[in-house]
Amino acid sequence: MAALGAENLEAQEEWQLRVEYRQQLERFDGELHQLVAYRGIVTEQQHLALTNANYAGLYDDATRHRMMVWHMHPYGVEPASRMGSAELGINIFQRTQAALRIRQRNIRGEREILFAAEDVGVEIRATLERMGSPMPEDLPRYTQLVPGEWMPADHPSRIDWDAPAESAGADDSSPDVTFIEIIAPDA
Repeated sequence: MAALGAENLEAQEEWQLRVEYRQQLERFDGELHQLVAYRGIVTEQQHLALTNANYAGLYDDATRHRMMVWHMHPYGVEPASRMGSAELGINIFQRTQAALRIRQRNIRGEREILFAAEDVGVEIRATLERMGSPMPEDLPRYTQLVPGEWMPADHPSRIDWDAPAESAGADDSSPDVTFIEIIAPDA
């Protein structure tokens, strides 16, 4: 019984760490993408290329799509949702160090930013290898963290856009807004 209780406690602690680290990865990944938005990574394609560069260095030239296959995800589900705390921690470290390198070296331009992000991952991977640690792709997979488990309540993905708007109360002090219809003149 004691062994079973300890095993359940470990599983619960791992789940809590995964939730916490998943939130941190989301935050640091967002900060990296915001940082590079003013340095040459602007379009959705360029941001996807940055995501691929982040994974490529850590996972021996993997892309987001290849990560989804490794993690056995249906299309559109992020690879991080099946990562354990160790793998999430490695990814957090890669994002923070890529942002630091870009900032410190004042790196600009798509090609240079993508190279910096991938190179940071390569260096982290080499360090893991020197330490005798398992490579990120060899770490265990976990059950998927669904968005409601790790996303903060104010995350845009958790907003129910189809829900009816809250009605204004009698004590609502917001100003009334007048809409004016402008009709185009007959040509």
